[in-house]
Amino acid sequence: MGIHFFRRRSSGLESLHKQVEGIDSIAHLTQAEQKAMQAFDEAMGKVEEFVKKPVKEPGVVDPPAKKPKLKPRCIVKPADLADTPYLETPEDIGRFLDELKKRLEAAISSGRRVQIR
Repeated sequence: MGIHFFRRRSSGLESLHKQVEGIDSIAHLTQAEQKAMQAFDEAMGKVEEFVKKPVKEPGVVDPPAKKPKLKPRCIVKPADLADTPYLETPEDIGRFLDELKKRLEAAISSGRRVQIR
């Protein structure tokens, strides 16, 4: 896989970047954002797969290098944790922060890393 794989993948992101430069519609920008997030998720999945596989180079007899560690991701979307779209009282804030803290701590304690969206 190596660097050539990542160069091929980044060309898709570069073309998306060029498309966004000419967009003047919020709806189209939102669609482009969703495509970018999908591309990011796909790329991260490939990185996670790559890290799990042992490195094998033909003709190399050296002992295997220490395998890099990559914790699994947990995606947390804070807006999804709120009961309402607005926090209006100290109690609303407390409930929201308590739920966010609970989700973050659960992810970290289970050995995952948190990506906030």
